[in-house]
Amino acid sequence: MLASKLLSSAPHIATQQALLVLDLQNDFVRQHGNLFVSNTADFLSLIPDLARIFRASGEVIWVQSVFEGRRPVVNEGLGGDTVVLEDGPPVTSTPAPKKLSKKQQAEQARQSLFSDDPEAFLSVSDKACAGRRCCLPNSSGFHFPAPILAAIDPNEDTVLVKSEYSAFETQGLLLSLRSRFVTEIFVCGSLSNASVYATAVDAVRHGLTVTLIEDCLGYRSSLRHREAMRRMADIMGANGITSRELMEGQDFAAASPVLEQPDSSLLTGIEEKIGTLGLSSPKYQNPDGQIATHHFNEGGADKPQDILETSRRPVDPPEKKDARKPQDGDQSIESPSPSQKPKPSQPLVCTPGDRIASGDSRILYDLALPADSFQRLRDEVEWQKMYHMSGQVPRLVAVQGDVAQDGSIPIYRHPADESPPLSPFSKTVNKIRVVVEKELGHPLNHALIQLYRDGEDRISEHSDKTLDIVRGSNICNVSLGALRTMTLRTKADAKKSTHSSPENARQTQRVPMPHNSLFILGEKSNMEWLHGIRPDKRSEKEKSKEEKAFNGERISLTFRHIGTFVNPVSYTIWGQGALSKKKEKAGKIVHGDSPETERMIRAFGQENHQSDFDWDANYGRGFDVVNFVTTPSLTFLPGACDKPTDLRIRLALTENGIRYEIRGVKDPPSNDEADTKASPAPKGEPSLLVDSDGSHVETGSMAILQYIAETAYCRIADIAPDPDMKVDGLTLEERLDAVDELYQAWTTSSDSNVEQVAAKLSTFNSLIHGKLYINGKLFGVDDCAFWSVLREIVEAKDGSKVVEGKFPLLMGYYTRVRKRACVKQVMDEMAVASR
Repeated sequence: MLASKLLSSAPHIATQQALLVLDLQNDFVRQHGNLFVSNTADFLSLIPDLARIFRASGEVIWVQSVFEGRRPVVNEGLGGDTVVLEDGPPVTSTPAPKKLSKKQQAEQARQSLFSDDPEAFLSVSDKACAGRRCCLPNSSGFHFPAPILAAIDPNEDTVLVKSEYSAFETQGLLLSLRSRFVTEIFVCGSLSNASVYATAVDAVRHGLTVTLIEDCLGYRSSLRHREAMRRMADIMGANGITSRELMEGQDFAAASPVLEQPDSSLLTGIEEKIGTLGLSSPKYQNPDGQIATHHFNEGGADKPQDILETSRRPVDPPEKKDARKPQDGDQSIESPSPSQKPKPSQPLVCTPGDRIASGDSRILYDLALPADSFQRLRDEVEWQKMYHMSGQVPRLVAVQGDVAQDGSIPIYRHPADESPPLSPFSKTVNKIRVVVEKELGHPLNHALIQLYRDGEDRISEHSDKTLDIVRGSNICNVSLGALRTMTLRTKADAKKSTHSSPENARQTQRVPMPHNSLFILGEKSNMEWLHGIRPDKRSEKEKSKEEKAFNGERISLTFRHIGTFVNPVSYTIWGQGALSKKKEKAGKIVHGDSPETERMIRAFGQENHQSDFDWDANYGRGFDVVNFVTTPSLTFLPGACDKPTDLRIRLALTENGIRYEIRGVKDPPSNDEADTKASPAPKGEPSLLVDSDGSHVETGSMAILQYIAETAYCRIADIAPDPDMKVDGLTLEERLDAVDELYQAWTTSSDSNVEQVAAKLSTFNSLIHGKLYINGKLFGVDDCAFWSVLREIVEAKDGSKVVEGKFPLLMGYYTRVRKRACVKQVMDEMAVASR
């Protein structure tokens, strides 16, 4: 090894959060603006306090839109909407199209990229604008109003000008966030169905966690707002929070206001003139007399000036004010008006004996369970990965239940692409079930078991889907291991007023769930409240003893009484949630995309958002659709391959959502089962990847990675690189060869190889320069291979100086990839396997 030649170790890098404030410009916030968004007056005065809080510990980015040409409302490259212009979920069924000429078809396709809807303000034609074009360069509508100008700190904040709906279309923003190790963004501003939506889509695609500040989002149509929020929550997994919850969660009292603002919609005199003219106070001007904005180049950040460098000075902590004590019914109330900003109070924390949610829920401590229940479950449960919307959920799961003599099993349907197969109740799970059944007084025949490996593992807020849950029964959750806190929030019901007021405010409760506790969720509570577990990003020293117990791991067992059943042998379904309510008349299971699948998924979405959900109207008829599949796994046999080779293959499989299981090479497939074209294993590298039915075998890491790349591109071409694409003139095979050459040079201890290692690293430094990954925005199998070797170099005892000193770009790349979900998942699995 070259450890003696290469000094220093990888530094510990703390991640940060950023606040993105979108499009709070005169055209949107002023009554005379070209696209006035009336509800911005409800939250404009909250923005300075939010910025002050974030500025003390993170990044604040103010974003302005500028019109430079018509922009499409759909993403041509990835598919899907950039702007939400529908009032509800899109309908897939359309009338048969008329026959058109090729010229007409081309013109129709071009026109479909744009919209003349006023809310598509970067897309509308000149004719549709009728002289009221939004965000024209240097117009009064383009500029920030006075309250926002006063809130911007030119020495600390970034001001970004964008010409697309998404702030991330200017690639410099993403590189800037990466360079500052920002992994989570909080988003507020306008419009929720345009710039906010498009920015959230791109942020999630780039692996950032997104939290929407719900009471600080501007919208003109409440229907479009709800649909955009539904998509961001259900499809993207975005979290929601109110400004008040955010201030409390950051452990700040109300920040000292930058200005005592009057109602922003009623500004008069000089303030109104400043807002209209787009002028800034002298202290916000640079020597050229321009406001301190930064317009990232479209071509990325190849030049240092493409990323705004801000001087970071110590910030005095905000002046704390006395927080009032919570009163009855005073729970997470959103700001009723800018002139009556409520002072934050501690969120209601619920313990045994408290009224929880709608009153039919409760928490119990100290269940009479065996003392070693946690370790027994940790060892006996067959933990698996689960996928939702083609992405792996951030926790390990297992499903167990009652299995009848004929093989019939209960089924719990919910929005997911896949579900692990149900196994019979294991010994320990069954013991726990008996204890819980005595407490509830009704049977439980289904358990979803989840392993939260640390504070980063989470579950987005949701309502349990009651299609298959016996009506009138309770849902219960047993917690074993480290304490985590469940957050409960009332739903933002469609029938309530869209204006913030105490009587219409969303309420929030927090329920700590310590070791050996039982949380019981009542039927009414599930209908009226959302529940979830947010990620805990605090450092270990900030956590309590209970939160650090069991190495921070928590096992969750969610028991349900299910009234719908399937028989995997006869492929039939019956019961409460099926068309046939009786087993004797069981219907055939329906898989795949169908009108019934769409109807069921829509019903799931309605239940997630309506606090007066009509079960009979939405679910009563029943569905024979099973929307998820229990996908068989590929088999990966690492054989005698080295650790980086093992790691690169696991990363590639996990990143691309391909199920696999690990086996030794004692029982490789027989020749008559394997593809006759499969080549023999190279000497010293007998890695095998076997198809689920044994009909195809890939041998050696090179062939396996190329197979994964081709499979992924066929399945998910929007987020997987094209395996036939060259990067800087190198094919995928040549890039993988370069990785092997780098590893060979690194593992050979000689003075000459020091130069070879540096030369090979220089090659990859060039491949990554100005990009997130080797393939640009998309993370590929070549990244999996290179990072596995780079990790060996960086984490060697004295090995990172060659990277940190000569190739700081690679050091940033190393840290960026290390934080990807697939890397964390695989490293955890390998650590467990090595125990």
